[in-house]
Amino acid sequence: MELRNHPVMFCHGLNVWPPKWVQISGPIAISIEGEVGVIQEVFLSNVVIGRLYLIVGTEQGNSYIGILPLEKASSANAIFQFLYNHINKPFTIIGATDFP
Repeated sequence: MELRNHPVMFCHGLNVWPPKWVQISGPIAISIEGEVGVIQEVFLSNVVIGRLYLIVGTEQGNSYIGILPLEKASSANAIFQFLYNHINKPFTIIGATDFP
């Protein structure tokens, strides 16, 4: 099943994919939404169980951070490893990739 449609991408009944993006750097201020950019980094929170932070870059040279809240720590660990293995790939491709 595609990652974007996988049941693990729901937290308390809400779809968390794709994350909401907040710009953290770049030459111009542009709001983005959806499956955009290329994943540059992924972090598993050491503070909040089940939370991932993603950083994406865009063609315009901007960087954005997004949060993926997940219901279970085991799900967060699995998604972290999956996303870590897809660093430097476009977000649209990652969303369409099968997640076991």
